[in-house]
Amino acid sequence: MKWNQAKAVCHAEGAHLVSFETTEEYYAVKAYIGTVWHFSGNMIIIGGKKASNGGPVYWETGEKMVIDIWGDGEPNKSFHYYTFLYKKTKPSAYLMDDANENMYGKFICEKNG
Repeated sequence: MKWNQAKAVCHAEGAHLVSFETTEEYYAVKAYIGTVWHFSGNMIIIGGKKASNGGPVYWETGEKMVIDIWGDGEPNKSFHYYTFLYKKTKPSAYLMDDANENMYGKFICEKNG
C-alpha cells in the first residue's frame, strides 16, 4: 500500500499512521514489529511527512518530529515530497528513511486514548 492509501485506512478507523516522539515509543513500535507482527519485509510506513517546499519534518498528526533515528546517510533529500518509512537494514534494526509517496509498504495505525 502507498503512504496516502495507508493514511486513509488509518483515518477511516479513527486512527493515524504511527508516530513516536521518544526513544521509548520508538522501541515499543520496534518490539511490536518484531514480536507481534513478525514482519519480514523491508519497508513499514510511519506517519512522518515533509512538505515539498522543505522545512522541518512533521508527524501527520501535526507534531514536529524531534526524534533522530535515521539510517546512515538519511534523510538524503533525494525526493521533493517526503514520506517516512522504516527501513530494515539488518535483522531487528529498523531506522527511518525518506522516500516518495509512491513507495509500497505495510503500515501501522495508532489510536490515541
